[in-house]
Amino acid sequence: MQTPARGSPGCCDLSGASDERRAANCWAIPVLILSIIHIILVFVGDPVSFGVGVLGTVTSSIVVCGCLPTTGSSGCGYRAAEILGIITSFYFFANMILHILWWVLWSGGAHIVGAIFLVIKIASLACTVVLTQKLF
Repeated sequence: MQTPARGSPGCCDLSGASDERRAANCWAIPVLILSIIHIILVFVGDPVSFGVGVLGTVTSSIVVCGCLPTTGSSGCGYRAAEILGIITSFYFFANMILHILWWVLWSGGAHIVGAIFLVIKIASLACTVVLTQKLF
């Protein structure tokens, strides 16, 4: 088995793509996975996460599915991903604040499941903010 060379782009290898495009593609994958987890949280009783998860899935799908040009940071795909990234980041932040309020006020902060969901929401927010920053 051949190991990749140090500093190789790995799964983010887009031949001929700019560094910005590669970085955006790398950060879109965790945003997509965490957004799908948010969509699944609707079955646990968190309906706000469903809407946030859909926005995150659309934002990251624009990047992953190749709707961005390989060179430069211009075009409709970049602008759409930037705007959706900003909107999604705000919604992830609001969802996280609502979850903290629910966890502390109504559950007393005693549930370990609430803490796990909070970590997922914080990770989602962080990854989405970094993805959005990479698109600018």
